[in-house]
Amino acid sequence: MFLNPWALIFLVAVGVPVAVHFLTRPKPVVLPISTLRFVREVIQQRRARHWLRDLLLLLLRTSAVLLIVFAVSRPRPGMQQTVSTDEDADAVRVVVLDSSQSLSAIDGGTALFEKARAAAAEQLRYRPNLRANLIFAAAKPRPVFDQPSQNFDALRDELARAKSLPEHLDVLRTLTMAAEMLAPRDPSDQRRRELVIVSDFQRANWAQADFSVVSKETKIMLESVTPKSPLANLAVAGGRVIGHTAEQAGGRIEVDIGNWSAAAQTVTVEVQVGDATRRLSGECPAGRQTTLTEELSLADFGWHIGSARIVAAMDSLTADDELALAIEVRPRPSYLLITRQAPTLRPSSSHYLECVLAPDGAANGKGTVGSSGSPQVIRSSADKLDAELLARADLIVIDHPGAINEQTVKNIAEAMRRGKPVWYVAAEPADATTLQRLGAELGRSLRMPVAFQPPPQGEWRRNLFLTSVKYDVKPFSSLGESAATLVRDWRFSGGLVSRPIPESIADDVLATYNDGTACLVVTATDTSSLAVLNADLGTSNLPSQAAFVPLVDELMQQLTERRSLTTTAHCGQSLLLRLPISGTSANSLEIVGPSNGDAGSGELIDEAGGVNWRWPVVGAPGAYRIQQGNQTVFALAVSAPAEESQLDPLSADVLQNRLAASNSVFYRPAGDSEQPRDTLWTWLTVGCLICLLGELGTLLVFRT
Repeated sequence: MFLNPWALIFLVAVGVPVAVHFLTRPKPVVLPISTLRFVREVIQQRRARHWLRDLLLLLLRTSAVLLIVFAVSRPRPGMQQTVSTDEDADAVRVVVLDSSQSLSAIDGGTALFEKARAAAAEQLRYRPNLRANLIFAAAKPRPVFDQPSQNFDALRDELARAKSLPEHLDVLRTLTMAAEMLAPRDPSDQRRRELVIVSDFQRANWAQADFSVVSKETKIMLESVTPKSPLANLAVAGGRVIGHTAEQAGGRIEVDIGNWSAAAQTVTVEVQVGDATRRLSGECPAGRQTTLTEELSLADFGWHIGSARIVAAMDSLTADDELALAIEVRPRPSYLLITRQAPTLRPSSSHYLECVLAPDGAANGKGTVGSSGSPQVIRSSADKLDAELLARADLIVIDHPGAINEQTVKNIAEAMRRGKPVWYVAAEPADATTLQRLGAELGRSLRMPVAFQPPPQGEWRRNLFLTSVKYDVKPFSSLGESAATLVRDWRFSGGLVSRPIPESIADDVLATYNDGTACLVVTATDTSSLAVLNADLGTSNLPSQAAFVPLVDELMQQLTERRSLTTTAHCGQSLLLRLPISGTSANSLEIVGPSNGDAGSGELIDEAGGVNWRWPVVGAPGAYRIQQGNQTVFALAVSAPAEESQLDPLSADVLQNRLAASNSVFYRPAGDSEQPRDTLWTWLTVGCLICLLGELGTLLVFRT
């Protein structure tokens, strides 16, 4: 609280006026006077006058000493001296500079990152007893040195070369790294510890901050470069092409626009995909994300590279006004039906599935496709399943497969890792074992909400009906307002019993039977989806219901919707992607980046079951292609995380109290003009002079 706390030692000088007051008190003198009556009256009058004068002089002199002492010590109310300013102070300091994309925002013609750079440079000035280090904080924090150093020239050189990156900020990893650097190496190290963080303290990043990882002995100062007024921003948050058909490769383009400003805006987006160009316009309400839609027809199937760009965007952050698109358009999907039931067995569960998957009769045992481009259904028993069949399928449907050997389960799991969704109709006790093995193969990638088990021996599940259905979620939402009436007549038999898995995602259970077991479960893995229908369609009345076809059709679209979505990755993060291609090796493939080069785009590695794309740190935004010769077999759109576009900061109160975790955290707003002015010492000096003048005036008034 004091700039010069050493000056407080002079407070002992307050006793000087008191001592002078008592030492100079007049002593009575005995005078031989015959009569004292009149003299005593005069003495009494003068004594009262002198007592008032002495008291005023004592107060003025004491106040003058106090004021001059405090003026020299330079008190600063409302401010904290978190970082040491004494040239001889022995301290260890770590400066964290936020380098995430939000710091690229422009305020008053200057990027926030430039303001942050200047603030960080102030904390890296040379002092003989100061050791410092600099951490550039983004998706992965990068320190200049492994430990604090006195090489201030190197720190400032690195600071001068730094720039804002199209990445998010990993707050917890950054704070942990800084805490490790500040930790004393031995108990004898008692140097002062200081952590200085220069950032815009964006809500999307700093809401997860936890300062408890930093030692309580460390002084923490937050240097904010957040402008006075909130910055308005528009951003392209995402884009996709959906609804394509085999006949004309038509569909629609959807672009997500984030309007992170205080007012609604009319936004125009120019979308270019392959040779097709569209302009999407619409009203975007303030403070939310809006989806703009336009019809789009692509020339042919395969991978299409493009971009979505806001036209004439007037906002603070230009880096998120354009988004790269990498879109794969495929023909009608092909289905692999794994079953031991013969095609001639009618009616049967597999026959019902085959009819609904290929309603125009294009399905057969060989999996041929008619001229109309209808989806094909390829039948195969589990013991004849091979990698080629799995690679050809867009969706794997399993119904009455019988016992599946361990190798086949591994092949199915590998296909799911490469993006193949699976719909499992669990009707027999053997299906419980298969699902358990599949879950073991996928590990943490598969987060099932329930565990399926065979029913007790000799017990047959029958006459089951639904008591809990999520009507607002696909596929039931496709049934409309009459969904509850339609579901009331459904009856199910067969299937497995289930029990909830603790700490799982209960919302993945979309329908539940009257006995409490799960009917329909749809859950996502890291790369694909798994749906489990817990029933025997051959003994249930669902296939005879009018809602069966639209329900299954909606479920199929839900599982295969990845087929036409933009494939994306985020800058700065690590990427390990199993390419959804087979029958090739890494040597025959080439990575082509946005600048027609593969430098800095990771590497392709042959592993069991196919080719993996390994990229330790995803690079610059843009579309990256995997090519085999002149053909693009896979594409990836790289962009900054969408949350970096929301520029609203956390308040100082949240940072200093709720997130401080009992640490002493000082928050300093942006700019010197935001600081309380250090002028109190001048007023204290003026007060001291007033006291001295008051003493002179008192002596004049009470002169004898």
